[in-house]
Amino acid sequence: MLYSGSSDPGLISDVLVVRDDFIKSHPDEIKSLIKTWGAALDFYNANTTEGRAIISKAVGATPADLDTAFDGVKYFTLSENKAYLSHDFTSKTFPHILKAATEAGIVTQPVTPAQIIDAEFANQQ
Repeated sequence: MLYSGSSDPGLISDVLVVRDDFIKSHPDEIKSLIKTWGAALDFYNANTTEGRAIISKAVGATPADLDTAFDGVKYFTLSENKAYLSHDFTSKTFPHILKAATEAGIVTQPVTPAQIIDAEFANQQ
């Protein structure tokens, strides 16, 4: 193992990224997408075996093929997203992501969490 994200939850993450112009012209769609995420996660948590089967089929695998991947994934609920984006992600995880992205040449200018993280829609849930 080269690295485990267990010591820094959220460091290895998937995030929703939306362009500012799309947010401004389609705020209701963004709200609907976030509500849909919440409903999908509620379904997954209540029906994990079925949820894993749906996800596996969508990526062309079997649930058994993805067992270790599923076991290593933490899906954040809407309330967890709201809390995490407001605190630990901004103050603890973001600096680590920024450092790695800067060292990899992905980020070439100084940025702050406020420039990158907008929890407006998560906070509305």
